[in-house]
Amino acid sequence: MTLTMLPNPQDWLRPEHTDRAVTYLLGIAANHDDAALADLANDAIGVLGRCRHIDLRYGARRIETACEYAGRYRWDPPTIEVSQSRSRARDAFTALHEYGHHLQKNDTTWALDVLGTLPDFTRRRLEETISNAFASRVLIPDTVIDDVFTGTISAALLTELHNRTAASRHAIIRRAVALATTPTLLVVTDYRGDVTAAIANDSNLFAPPRGSHQPDLARLSAAVEVGRVSHGRTESGLQYSTGRTRSDLSIELAADRDGFHFFSVITPTYRFGSQQWDEELVECSNEACGATFTATPQNRHDPCGGNRCPRCGACGCERRATPICPHCTLELSAADTAAGRTEHEAC
Repeated sequence: MTLTMLPNPQDWLRPEHTDRAVTYLLGIAANHDDAALADLANDAIGVLGRCRHIDLRYGARRIETACEYAGRYRWDPPTIEVSQSRSRARDAFTALHEYGHHLQKNDTTWALDVLGTLPDFTRRRLEETISNAFASRVLIPDTVIDDVFTGTISAALLTELHNRTAASRHAIIRRAVALATTPTLLVVTDYRGDVTAAIANDSNLFAPPRGSHQPDLARLSAAVEVGRVSHGRTESGLQYSTGRTRSDLSIELAADRDGFHFFSVITPTYRFGSQQWDEELVECSNEACGATFTATPQNRHDPCGGNRCPRCGACGCERRATPICPHCTLELSAADTAAGRTEHEAC
């Protein structure tokens, strides 16, 4: 298969061209008889471990890498390293992601005529994008998509892909979001409503951070059974680490086969109109202060996850016992304590 070049190599980052590049790499991968694509889809770790043209090192050892996954590729000699996690499916995605790097770096046309012409930042971004898409398409082949995709991204589609393949939930939402033709956010949460993976296809629809708690998704997941789909709208709003919430979203949610994780398809409720964002107002945890302030990334205190009051500095950390005024039963301020007072002057 030949690769037709683009006038501007940076255009390979556009979804339609990324898809064409991945199809090109899949053609190259299909020529390796010791790593058939169908076998990689079922057992990527086992197949790459037996592969003759690349060495796979798979184990519990921690790997220092700039990659977003716990894996690394070394060009000479061709070696893939994957740090073993609790999820074989996740490790398979990581191994295939690194295999994608291998294919990119060892194809002269792609390595020299595309990657070699780009600035370092753009080159790394393109490599990562292509490797992610390659891993997703190996784990979820086009034949499976053709069988189940009717043109609409739904929670039922995500669960069906999970049932039919050995792909991780993360791989499934990556594969599915590339099929969406309208602004779509795909989220995987656990039974508590905590985000384990999220990806969006639109710059105006932001993915919530991993580990963040989403009350609306927790509410819907508590009421849905395996094999069923739940529909709703944001009430508490989609929560972000900035302290802001977005409340103009529709949610479709379904449980996966284990019943402890959930796929959500989130879309803007209204096709036209302004986005609806709400600020999170926080009341200071220090009763003697009583201030109310807006939560922002700047006042978030990482050790406790709470918001630090800009007036008195109080946050969610456990504080030492503070003397109480016997008259109003409120805490004495630091200034009162430093001055040796045992009650408020006003009391």
